[in-house]
Amino acid sequence: MFARSVDPIISQEVTITRVAITTEKDAENKSTEMGRKSIVTYALYRAEGYISANLARKVTGFSEEDLEFLWEAIINMFEIDHSAARGKMSVRELIVFKHSKVLGDCPAYKLFDAVEVNRKDGVIYPRKYSDYVVKLNEEQIPGTVEGELLHKRAHDTYSPEKRKDVIISRGMPVHSKTMGVSGVCDIVEFRKSKDGIQLFGKEGYYQVYPVEYKKGKPKDTEIDILQLSAQTMCLEEMFSTDIMEGAIFYGEVRHREIVKIDDALREKVKDSFLEMHQLIERRYTPKVKWSKSCNGCSLKEICIPRLGKTVSVSSYIKSALAEGED
Repeated sequence: MFARSVDPIISQEVTITRVAITTEKDAENKSTEMGRKSIVTYALYRAEGYISANLARKVTGFSEEDLEFLWEAIINMFEIDHSAARGKMSVRELIVFKHSKVLGDCPAYKLFDAVEVNRKDGVIYPRKYSDYVVKLNEEQIPGTVEGELLHKRAHDTYSPEKRKDVIISRGMPVHSKTMGVSGVCDIVEFRKSKDGIQLFGKEGYYQVYPVEYKKGKPKDTEIDILQLSAQTMCLEEMFSTDIMEGAIFYGEVRHREIVKIDDALREKVKDSFLEMHQLIERRYTPKVKWSKSCNGCSLKEICIPRLGKTVSVSSYIKSALAEGED
């Protein structure tokens, strides 16, 4: 891992007096010690690192579980190891890129270049993290590479936000007893409106507006629209209200697609969940039809679509022998 400060820094030296004596000899001759310490008023450091999936597969055996532990360790690396030497150091953002191939989908430098860190307008001498803007340029990232920043922010339930007359709830759990489903909404906006509902602890009335985040671009199918429609129906049941509209934000085009939730979409959602429950009752797993879009799906490790592809016996033996030689 390599790190450097976003802006140039100037370290300052201060004189310190240490009362604690470290050796018996020093204790006989003196009661205090003088010294100097270097400090930095504020600095934002950008660190870049790599995890080799190919090395993990062939040598180290580094697993997905190990990876999750690593992410957690990085995020909390200063929280359980505070000291006077490190002051108030903390990890403010973790951006993770995940390739669909063992050897990667593109060079690492292209992904690093997609992350921009700049001072906000009017800030000359930054003194806090909010003086900066961290931006992930989705259009520079190949469709087969998963960028974690967008969804991490969308699902960050510890960052409630209010923009004028709009309350933004992130990572809201939703459910429907009628349809027998549950899930999580990326973002639910509560927009102040006289025709809305009341929220506990809030003044006025609010309309419920779901927003689904996707890192790619609009699809030819209705799959994203049906997902948003299902979330809408769950929210309607939870809040006892009618929701006629929602939106899907596509990271690749940086644009919100407005979706009208009509009766036809509601019937398709109901039929889909009814079919799902029937399959569960029959204990039947339908065959998955693999496509290129599977590479960018967050459920591909659970669904494992490649198992549904027909492979000849000779191809399977050649593949097994090649892995054995590695």
